[in-house]
Amino acid sequence: MPLAAIGGDVHFQRVRDFTALFGQMISDMGVHSRIARLRERLHRGDPDMPADELQAAIERAEAKRRDLVESLPDADHRGPESS
Repeated sequence: MPLAAIGGDVHFQRVRDFTALFGQMISDMGVHSRIARLRERLHRGDPDMPADELQAAIERAEAKRRDLVESLPDADHRGPESS
């Protein structure tokens, strides 16, 4: 196999890895935004959703955020909570 073909395979794998990582980062940013909005609704009070349901939604979103962080390759895996 020519060396250029091997290098090309490595390059395309790195592009795929970067694309997957970028997608996870975007998803993680969305989860952070959702948690912030839910916390604000909990703080202000929400006529459409009781506090216990908001808290449960926050806990589910935080669990999803942990799953996303743990799925990142070579990540530090420490969030703001562990500082």
